[in-house]
Amino acid sequence: MSQEKPMNCPLCHGRDATFRVQAREAPVHECQVCGVLFLHPMPDEERLQTIYQAHYYASWGGETWDKAVREQKKLNFRTHLQRIRPLITSKGRLLDVGAARGELVETALELDFDAYGVERSSHGAAQAKKQLGTDRVLAARIEDAELGTQPFDVITLFDLIEHVTEPDRVLTRVVDHLAPGGVLYLVTPDSASISLRLMGRYWWHYKPEHLFYFNRTNLVRLLEKHGLMTLESGSNRKSLTLIYLLNQLATFEIPLITPIARWLRPRLPDFLATLRFTFPSGELYLLAQKIP
Repeated sequence: MSQEKPMNCPLCHGRDATFRVQAREAPVHECQVCGVLFLHPMPDEERLQTIYQAHYYASWGGETWDKAVREQKKLNFRTHLQRIRPLITSKGRLLDVGAARGELVETALELDFDAYGVERSSHGAAQAKKQLGTDRVLAARIEDAELGTQPFDVITLFDLIEHVTEPDRVLTRVVDHLAPGGVLYLVTPDSASISLRLMGRYWWHYKPEHLFYFNRTNLVRLLEKHGLMTLESGSNRKSLTLIYLLNQLATFEIPLITPIARWLRPRLPDFLATLRFTFPSGELYLLAQKIP
């Protein structure tokens, strides 16, 4: 792979993106202009649709640990939403893009946001509608969603920007529906993280549905291009249960570690399975504001 000639970057269109690493199902390339990492070739829409089905959520823990996973996710979302709350003077109309099963929308409603979600996975959207009601979640890609004319005070992109084939198109759509002075909150894998440097091609964020990998520098630059000023950013630390971590490690192949996780998972006592700890996720969070 290393002998491949340079290619155009799908984000900045620079002409000298080069092969970096073979990670799971696809080669990862790096743009020498903007520094973004990206899959090439990228999976087509049909392949992506097959990924985002019911089995996509199985790595979270399945029905056995569903309650614990929901509580874990809501705890993490609450931490992020509490960073946003002081910036919103009104109740706050919020849209979660990539809402999955609706945990963030549910948490936002509990924190008195007027919260909605949009989710491309038919399975995820159905689960969210079941939990929150049909009026709270729209089953669609953000690129195609009918969002109406009323702007949102907050739009969240949790683990979303790395999944889309055209980040510029998504951000244009997001900004169009964000009120002047409104905030965007984003979480995504960090290509400058210590975990990537340590794990190399076996980094847990290297997945066939992760199409782009950003660092703080190129992400801030990308948001500025779309009229968004970064207010705060940092390393994302997650509260995880031990069973959730083992399920992730058992699903995404890592030499030595994955066999141990698969062996340990069915033998883990319940009191240890739901034990929570804080884990450096290899992600970054970024809070930005739409320039009025």
